[in-house]
Amino acid sequence: MTEADYLKSLRKLIRQGPDILLLHESPEIREQGLPGNPVIYKELQGTAIPLVQNAGIPANFD
Repeated sequence: MTEADYLKSLRKLIRQGPDILLLHESPEIREQGLPGNPVIYKELQGTAIPLVQNAGIPANFD
């Protein structure tokens, strides 16, 4: 899937107004020092979808 196709699909999902949107690739939130994709962050800005990011903290399954 190209980035353009991915963003088209993401926009379609955002328009549907989901309560939660779980993405494998996270948006970059530069103000908080969180790495990710700045293009995804730009698409999510101004939406009612709250942004929660794992920030690379590994899960402990012991």
